[in-house]
Parts: sequence; structure tokens; C-alpha cells
Amino acid sequence: MSQASTFLEGMTPEEFERRVAHIHRVLSERGSKVTWNDRISDPDTPEQMRQVDVSIVDEHGMTIVECRHRKRPQDVQWVEELYGRKQSLNAAQVIGVSSSGFTQPALKKAERLGVFLRTLTEVSDREVQAWGTRARVIFTYIEMSDIKLYLVGSDRITMPADSRAALDALRKSDGSDWPLDDLISRVARWMLDTGLHQGPMVCSIEKPVDMFLGSAPIKEVLFRYNWRTVEREQVMPALLQYSGPESVLGRMESSSHSQTSIVQAPEGASVLVDVSVRSFVPCGILARVNVEFGQPIQIKEIGFLASNDSPSVEAMIFEVVVIKSHSRIYRFLKSMTRQAGHSASVPARYPEGIIQRH
Repeated sequence: MSQASTFLEGMTPEEFERRVAHIHRVLSERGSKVTWNDRISDPDTPEQMRQVDVSIVDEHGMTIVECRHRKRPQDVQWVEELYGRKQSLNAAQVIGVSSSGFTQPALKKAERLGVFLRTLTEVSDREVQAWGTRARVIFTYIEMSDIKLYLVGSDRITMPADSRAALDALRKSDGSDWPLDDLISRVARWMLDTGLHQGPMVCSIEKPVDMFLGSAPIKEVLFRYNWRTVEREQVMPALLQYSGPESVLGRMESSSHSQTSIVQAPEGASVLVDVSVRSFVPCGILARVNVEFGQPIQIKEIGFLASNDSPSVEAMIFEVVVIKSHSRIYRFLKSMTRQAGHSASVPARYPEGIIQRH
């Protein structure tokens, strides 16, 4: 049994429906609204909501898509059910999608009733080799370790009881939390983009905007840490084919561990990268995603499926120290940045100030 067939057989009905919905988002006209697992009002009893696997709403009306992920080809009975559902819900069109194909009587019945039939099936390994090599999705993470955060304030500033208390006390002038996660992420991406050497680093953020420790303003932030880049590849083991009775409408390369997928249609390709899956690097910050295609391709759109499940500041910062600008440790850290012999103005999309490396 091939890897592709194992992939499709292991897919749940929900996963099957989600992939069909994604394919229709690519195939549908611009401005169409495609919804998976939709609830629509029954025309005869509006207070009753009816479930459909996928709905497509455009200027022509509503198309409903029903899916069946089963082992046997679907027969005339299901085609008649699809037609009845179209009539009952006043849909403009109905599409039935099967992972196992249809019987010949079902195809004939669908043609007479105006029911559109589609199959989402797997492409064999031999066909994949003739079609081209599989795509690769490569994630680049910045791994930061041994981070010490130095907050430079006035003579009146006092150090909280511990590092956690210091992080909790970081505020904006309006009392809201200061976005330290965002600052660290921006610094990490800046290091990658500027090609700095990996290893020990001293980073200076001068005049951070609207940053207070309690009620005391912070004049400067110094980071001291080690960093390196880590690459992880997301495998795309399956090539699925979406077809009508007479032609191939699109192809989908799909990951088995996430919703990352590449859908190719005649008008171009749509790439969906699932970055919601937690990093293989426990304290890694996602900095870059590269998609390498197996053959020349025209890109129609690229999207990202994200979540808030990223490394927290508490998981990454391990010591917070409040220092004064005339202190010995401050002069020592600043001398390290000067000895590095490298400084650069941080672009607007990065934190304000100067970043220097050691």
C-alpha cells in the first residue's frame, strides 16, 4: 500500500470536508464566501437551522457541497438525496464529493437531475513522479537561550521582588501590558534578516516607546543572550486530485500533521501554511517560511493559519535586572556593544533604537 493511500484512508470525515472546502475557496470566483460546516435557515421553517458540509455563496446564489468519505462508490440513492436537498434548501446548485467515486447509474442520474459530482482521490506514486517532485515547506526558527533582560531607569527606580514580578510590572502609560513578546520577536527576525553571526549577543533598545516599570519610565532595554537558527521541514506526503466526470479541476499537496496545503488550479496555485502547530523548538520564534515547489508554478495567493500558541515571555526570559545608567554593569554591557564593532539603525518595522551585537 502506498504512502498516499495510507494518508487518505487515515483521514477523518471532518478532515476530508475541510480539504474540500479549501479546494473550493481556490476554485470559486473572487468575492465568493465558502464556509465549512455551515448552518443555514430552512426556507419552510426559518427557526430551524440545517447543517451542510460546505456552502458557497456568490452573486448567483448558494451552492451546497456534501461530502462522503467511504470505501464503496456512491450510488443512485445518494444522488437522489442530493437533488432533494437542493430542492428543499432552495439552493442554486448542489455538488456531491466522494473519496471512492460513483457507480455508472449514479453518474447517469446526476446528469439528468443536474447534480454535480466530484471525486477527491489520491495520485499514485508513479503519477507523482511523472507530475514532478513534491513541494517542501521549510520553517526557520530563532532559538534564544540564557536570556537576561536589563531595564535601565532613573535613580528613583526600584527592583521588584523577583524577575516574574518585574515582568508583571512592565506597563504602558495607560496601564496596559507592554508588548514584550512582540519586541523579542521583532529583534529575532531582525537578526536573521541582517545576517548577524549566531552565538552570544548583546542587544540595546534605546528609548523604548511608552515603557514603564510600575510608574517609573524605562530609558533603555539591554538583552544578553545566545541565539541560533533551527530549520524544520514539514513533509507534504500526499497528492490529492479533485476531478469531475470528464476532467481534473485541481490538485492538492497536503501535510499529514497540519492543514498546510498547496492547491493548484488552472488559474494558479493557492498556498496555505499552517503555523499554528507548535514549534519543534520549545523556545523558538518562527522567523521565516520557505516553500519550494517541485515544478514551475504561478502563485495566486498565499495564506497563513496562525494561533496564539507561541512561546511566552515567561518561558524565554530567565532573569530580569533593573540597573541605573551610571552603574558598573551598565557601563560593562555598553562597552561590550562598542567592542563588537558593529551597529545598525533598526528599520521602522523593528523596535526603535540601535541594536548592536557582541
